[in-house]
Amino acid sequence: MLPIPSGFETIMQIKVHLGEARTQYWYSNALFSFQWWFSVFVPLGFVWIWIKLYKRSQLVETVLYGLLWATTASYLDFVGTSFLLWEYPYTILPYSNKDLSANLTSIPIAFMLVYQYCSTIKSFTGGTVAIAIFFAFVMEPFLVWLGLYKLYHWTFCFSFILYIVFSFVFRWLTKKIIAAQLKQEK
Repeated sequence: MLPIPSGFETIMQIKVHLGEARTQYWYSNALFSFQWWFSVFVPLGFVWIWIKLYKRSQLVETVLYGLLWATTASYLDFVGTSFLLWEYPYTILPYSNKDLSANLTSIPIAFMLVYQYCSTIKSFTGGTVAIAIFFAFVMEPFLVWLGLYKLYHWTFCFSFILYIVFSFVFRWLTKKIIAAQLKQEK
């Protein structure tokens, strides 16, 4: 077995201390705060809206589209917080510095509804731009104001662009996967 570089142990010790500090901060500042409750209930609202509005006939296709969103949003959140582009002072869980509630519910569900209800490219474009404007220029500034989201080396414009680009890429990819599945079934 090859030896582990000595610097690695230092990194591990720092990670242990960081984890302890984050947990202590969470218990002292985040848990049961207004921001914590907001982070719990807003995603539940999006889930409720999804349950009321989703079309059963397009469930698999739409969930595939939503999973692409959830996976990518979660990964980008990992990258963004790792490179200190942004951070979340209040999280639902102590061991996560990610906004899992938005990554796994709010963002995917909003774009899933656009995907379901905007079948033409023109309506999809309009819906995508509207949701991108809402998240980038309404929700994100509101989350900053609430103290849930802290920007360091990121702008709302970057978010706006990514929302639009990913929406179209995921639509294209979902359509390709569904077409391949239908072709396979014939």
